[in-house]
Amino acid sequence: FELGLVLSSGWMVKPAIWGAVLGDVGSQKTFIIDIATSPIVAMDDRIQDDYDRQVREWEADKKVNDKAEPPELPQAMCITDFTMEAVEKQLKINMGLGLLVYTDELKTWLGGFGRYNKSSEGSERSRWCQLYEGRGYRRIRSKEMVKGSKSDRIQRPLVPVCGAIQPDVLMSLMENSADGLEARFIYARLPLRQPRIRFDPPEVRDFYRYEAAPALPLTEQLDDLY
Repeated sequence: FELGLVLSSGWMVKPAIWGAVLGDVGSQKTFIIDIATSPIVAMDDRIQDDYDRQVREWEADKKVNDKAEPPELPQAMCITDFTMEAVEKQLKINMGLGLLVYTDELKTWLGGFGRYNKSSEGSERSRWCQLYEGRGYRRIRSKEMVKGSKSDRIQRPLVPVCGAIQPDVLMSLMENSADGLEARFIYARLPLRQPRIRFDPPEVRDFYRYEAAPALPLTEQLDDLY
């Protein structure tokens, strides 16, 4: 099923939030992103582990049965390194399931459009704007326009994005933006002050020992740090 906010007849907004942590170098942006994404990363790891198990079983079956069929590519819940084409293929496999895009450095993503084909930069940005709105679209390539070819459509996309970026880098990107892609993010600005202490409390170490992380108690130490 799908969830969405119906604002008026025929107008539904999907909950694909784009969020970014805005902070200077050394402000612990990565730590915050890791905490926020760890539950969904753990679920995705279980999916991929199950797929790897199926592949191993298929490889064993091939030794006695050369007609053994390989397992279907699995759904994915999150990705960190990708191309536009890979995202579109994964969205088709997911069949309406959301796909989280997250990266430590949003600069790499926002500044990487057209890195493999400079002429496609504008097209990639336009497609990401459509994904943000949750609007499907159809790709047409002349070499694919033959009888019997499948329709190349992206339907019901749900692609939230999260990451981190430095303020001066963001300003540079926004100065050269004509489509408002960067303005679609909700930015959380970290405090300008540096933490007075640095430590690795047991609560933080224990967090990474669980697939489903327990709630961290707000100790006086953590309160002092943040």
